[in-house]
Amino acid sequence: MANYGFEKLTISDFVMKTKQLDFEDLISQEFENLQAVPLEGTVDNFLKEENSSKNRYFDVPCWDHSRVILSSQKPQVHNHSKRNSCSVVVTEKDSDSTYIHANFVDGFEDKNKYICCQGPMKNTAGDMWKLIWENDVRIIVSLTVMDSEDEICYDYWVAEKNFQMIFGRYAVQTVEMKVQPNFLITTFRIMDLTCEASRLITHYWYTDWPNNGSPADLEGFVTLLSTVNKEQHQLIESARYKNLPKPGPILVHCSAGVGRTGTFCAVDHALGQLKKEKTVSIQDSVIAVRNMRHSSVMTLKQYMFIYKVIEHKILGEYNENNLQ
Repeated sequence: MANYGFEKLTISDFVMKTKQLDFEDLISQEFENLQAVPLEGTVDNFLKEENSSKNRYFDVPCWDHSRVILSSQKPQVHNHSKRNSCSVVVTEKDSDSTYIHANFVDGFEDKNKYICCQGPMKNTAGDMWKLIWENDVRIIVSLTVMDSEDEICYDYWVAEKNFQMIFGRYAVQTVEMKVQPNFLITTFRIMDLTCEASRLITHYWYTDWPNNGSPADLEGFVTLLSTVNKEQHQLIESARYKNLPKPGPILVHCSAGVGRTGTFCAVDHALGQLKKEKTVSIQDSVIAVRNMRHSSVMTLKQYMFIYKVIEHKILGEYNENNLQ
């Protein structure tokens, strides 16, 4: 909930800003100024030669201070007894590396609400499932297409009921799929084959984000975000009621894990501020995310989209003639 010195706008002032005739020019200059804001941190682990094969893009660094650190344990799985005729083995061994291109990111009031991760490659898909298991992630949000050629995001799951993939010590089975207007909801069962413990995970695959653009259906995007937050809240409350540990962060990824992913988290951060304080600072929200996930919100279109979503949310909840 840090403030980075940018002006906070009241609800009415925010809407007035979006109605200005030179609004697009204003936001373009605002984004340019934001790009020049210096951020403190190191990226030493990203630069290590032994980690280069685990980075999808050489020009998208990963902060050291907020990075997710995998365990270095490397147990051997001698018998994949849970395989069946609908299984495919992707990797047979766990990596002993602790590095993955992923960072914890705070929400407006929630520390480490998210894990922002690059889209897995074939050689890092097992690491991502390891991250999910070790951090007790129960919700995944995918904001990009997947392809078997591994150019954008490796196919780390299969949209086919009862199909199972095995990544080292982890078996991932597709249990259920529900089609929504803008996204596909899939339930996975992930099992640690060394002890046969298992968990259910909900995967939201948002399919309405065009290449080189931003979603046109603002309400559809808001629905995705609110649905994800509602489920996470229910998981947390259920764990509290049962006196169980709090479930882990929501994992969000796209391809690089900074553009669409950073935009998703910045929108959520801004909406959190709007709900709590009845004020908004898009600049503060973007810098808050960038401080934990390098290069987040990469383009002017993504930055403009944040404004559009917040405006849409405000106008949907408040009378435009009585914005307070």
